[in-house]
Amino acid sequence: VTTDGASNTKYPSVKAVKDYVDSSINLGGTALTNEANIRAAADLALNNALNTEITSRFQKLETIGQGRSVLYFIWNEPAYVVGKNTFIDAMISKIGFTNVCKADRYPSLADLKNINPDFVFLSSEPFPFSENHSKKFQELFPSSKVILVDGEMFSWYGSRMLLASDYFKSFLI
Repeated sequence: VTTDGASNTKYPSVKAVKDYVDSSINLGGTALTNEANIRAAADLALNNALNTEITSRFQKLETIGQGRSVLYFIWNEPAYVVGKNTFIDAMISKIGFTNVCKADRYPSLADLKNINPDFVFLSSEPFPFSENHSKKFQELFPSSKVILVDGEMFSWYGSRMLLASDYFKSFLI
């Protein structure tokens, strides 16, 4: 954008900016469209690079769980667990565990029958489970290993998944 000639300043005048926008609109948005296309291409390239990196990192994690079963708690009193068709269930599967909850979404523990998971995961969110809760759930599931887990790593998508891959590598080792 250049000045309108009526000003000796190096900054564009309001009229020059208005003329630029008006000409972009009159020309089918060419200038603004080009800028938007450049931005979109850069965003797509960044998104593709992020997706490639996350995919690569998670391929190395597919055997962590070794097919062992897990029951993932997200709430206490009443106790709710993670079922099928959730992002958390997909993450559990992606790192090689099997979710023992076969119900959809977030059923109550009271709705589940005859479950005996290898692991019980107590999430830090949305309910902040603590060591005191671990003892209670160890009594409910005496043959299971009860672990407090970072809920962000299981439930936040996008760039947080880069951190999640490192977390998953270390939390069961």
